[in-house]
Amino acid sequence: MFEARLRIGKGINDFSNWLEGSLSEKKLANKIASLDPYTHTMENLRTTLLKLIEKKIVESMEKPSDAEREIALPKP
Repeated sequence: MFEARLRIGKGINDFSNWLEGSLSEKKLANKIASLDPYTHTMENLRTTLLKLIEKKIVESMEKPSDAEREIALPKP
């Protein structure tokens, strides 16, 4: 989280870059990119990352995807 912001030249860390670029999770990537590693302990950062990711997983399980909505059969 520290040197990655400088290394990839985009001002964000590798994990946020991967979330946005590979998984199209821009909102989650932005939340994670906004974490300042200099104002948190490593344990606090780890806990915060886990909470953000778990929240996203729960939200995605509760909300049907676009594909699921498109193939849903009408109710009789």
